[in-house]
Amino acid sequence: MKIVLIDDYISRTAVQELSGETVNTLFSVKGKTDHQANGAYALRSHGTICASILASVMPRHVELHTISTHNKDSTITLENVCTALGWCLKGPPDYICMSLGSSNWLEVKKLGQITKQLADAGSRIFAACANNGHVVFPAAYSWVTGIRYESGIIGLYQERDSPIGNNIIVGDFTTPVLEKLERENVFFMSRTNSMAAPYALGKMLSEGLILTDLPAYTDRTPKLIHKELSMPATALHGPLNQMRELLALFQKEGYQAALLTSRQESEWESMVLRATSANFFDWVHSLEEAGILLLDMEGDLLSFQKYADHSIHLAGQDVRTTYNEILQFFGTA
Repeated sequence: MKIVLIDDYISRTAVQELSGETVNTLFSVKGKTDHQANGAYALRSHGTICASILASVMPRHVELHTISTHNKDSTITLENVCTALGWCLKGPPDYICMSLGSSNWLEVKKLGQITKQLADAGSRIFAACANNGHVVFPAAYSWVTGIRYESGIIGLYQERDSPIGNNIIVGDFTTPVLEKLERENVFFMSRTNSMAAPYALGKMLSEGLILTDLPAYTDRTPKLIHKELSMPATALHGPLNQMRELLALFQKEGYQAALLTSRQESEWESMVLRATSANFFDWVHSLEEAGILLLDMEGDLLSFQKYADHSIHLAGQDVRTTYNEILQFFGTA
């Protein structure tokens, strides 16, 4: 069994020092990287810690390979992440673990295509969700297993119908790696989704679990909206296909727009997302980084029209005209 962990700068020597296990370095996207480095940066880089957690929890027979998306003198980019995933297509591994992603859905088309190709080729991708509960990719894709941490519970759970993807919930946990780090820095007494992703993958492999073996997580508390939404919102009446065209136009013009509707299943590639009256506020919270939110009032969401800034009837209107009308209303035309 082969796992590829993709992250920022990963030092093989530092992983061995922290976990006591050996990992194989595949390559660095940015070219030469000192994977043997033992300095402060290498020892405590994000990627080194994630790789160390996975190495310490996974079964001994599993091969762990790492790809560094950048070195200590550069910064992470989505292009580098896609290059790393593209390399995996040459020989798809059994599992891919990623504690990184992008919340800008205007730039993730290639990321979505490559992760879908890998999933279709048999790779199971575990990716950390955003710590703030916002939508982040690739964790949100239906073909990726998103991982998030929840304090106050113990064990692993399956979260169904989550607004931020098909998730595994990880309760309070520790590992020898984290216990070692806690003694030198109190930060590591806290847990993050980045730590939870490698832990969840290692734990499931060690115990021979699959997603359907996990109990359902049923304690999610709905998000409450008291007065208004945090992003510009327009209520739409009319045909769904016109709403989709309007959404596509906003995105084409560089607006990070999303459409909430109860009339179809979610399409993450286009950000046409299925919402219901029961989970509407969960969706609103997860989409707080949206530049504009379009709300389909022709189905189950009509009672939420009061949260929109204004309302438009699309029947008989040209999509470009509607687009300009919305921009003028918000003063951005």
